[in-house]
Amino acid sequence: MTDLQNSRPAGLRPQAFTALGRVFDPLTYWTHRVVVVLATVGGLVGLGRGLVDERSLADSLWAGVIGGFTVAAAWAIARELDPDHDPSALVAGGVALLGFAALQTPLWLVGVLAAIMLPRVINQSAGVPLFLTDAVFLVAFCAVLGLLGWWSWGVLLGVALLANAWLPRSFALGVTFGAVGIIAAVAAAALSDNLSVGIGEGAVGLLVSATVLAYVFIVIPRFPARLASQGDVGEERLLGLRVMVANIFALAMLFGIGLQGNRDGLDALPLWAALLGVLVWRLHQLSGGTQTSVQHSANEQQ
Repeated sequence: MTDLQNSRPAGLRPQAFTALGRVFDPLTYWTHRVVVVLATVGGLVGLGRGLVDERSLADSLWAGVIGGFTVAAAWAIARELDPDHDPSALVAGGVALLGFAALQTPLWLVGVLAAIMLPRVINQSAGVPLFLTDAVFLVAFCAVLGLLGWWSWGVLLGVALLANAWLPRSFALGVTFGAVGIIAAVAAAALSDNLSVGIGEGAVGLLVSATVLAYVFIVIPRFPARLASQGDVGEERLLGLRVMVANIFALAMLFGIGLQGNRDGLDALPLWAALLGVLVWRLHQLSGGTQTSVQHSANEQQ
């Protein structure tokens, strides 16, 4: 039994029953307060654009919800990908805000949840290993992704479960649940006639290639064996190997968009923004900018 398994918390904290939930506390953490401001601005941008375009009040309000959620989701994903550097997530929120203002991207809630959960499954930022109920939920979620046409992300989520069986602080049933998740994603996509495969064209393909190449050579090699950040519970520091693998999976999600051929990738804006936010901050560091590594518990994250 690992130290993480010994550290399961009691009480009402989400980590008492799931490794997928996190606490958002803007009263305690300054980064949470900043993202509330950014999300509010995103909401106002969406609302304003809706009113200018003479949409109904309900549609304009919904556009505001999409704007705020897009910014908050980009921040949350980036915190999972680069736990030691608060500015990465804040830059990601800013990128998402600019992207939403320019493109008025749609909201795909299921996809955004997948983009948040997939790295969280790998990096164990909650501070506890996966519960059996988490694994059952994730297998069902793989099938949902397949049904909705994002079968590549469902497959990746299944592979993430597989990886948990082999990475340090392992989840012993990862192989079984991962294999079932992969089969569920592909079968659901095939049954719903959503198992499309093709090469993404135009700007999406170019952005995928450029982002992946830059990210692989600039960001991924720069994770120490143990990060400064701890999990939400316990005193175990996050493992650099797990966070690195989480970044690789996030990049693979971009490849999934390109390979499916039936997606333009715009409804995955929070993921794009998160990856670009981390990349921009690491480029800033490499150019001689701030080298600060934040010493904090990962519970500053969502």
